[in-house]
Amino acid sequence: MRCELQTSMELVELGQQARNEGRIGEALELYVSAADLLLEGEELVRWAHALRHVADLQLQQGRVEEARQSIEAVTVFYRTNGTGALEMANTLRIAALVEEVAGKNEVATDLWSEAADLYAECGVEAGVAEARRRRG
Repeated sequence: MRCELQTSMELVELGQQARNEGRIGEALELYVSAADLLLEGEELVRWAHALRHVADLQLQQGRVEEARQSIEAVTVFYRTNGTGALEMANTLRIAALVEEVAGKNEVATDLWSEAADLYAECGVEAGVAEARRRRG
């Protein structure tokens, strides 16, 4: 899918465009290529962000175990290296969705609670409302 001349940023932009147009499979391929390039270039913060999108797209395709592996890698990276509250909240949101689909409701509830607190810290009321609604 990727041309060797494309940068990781171009791949992310193309991935976002494909996603917006409903071409989820193509978007996933583009984001995976971007994440691979970012990892190769040791751009780890950008890699984690791209991999978060990979996990979300994998989940949309019903590839739950792959999504779990991707989002766990991002979560571990952020918990180890730190990130902004909003980026962490968005990561935990995807992790919670993965756990819900996998039937791990207690784990999902804990993740939703943490995400709700972070969304509240950022003033993202829609995130707070979703997290509170989904955690039950």
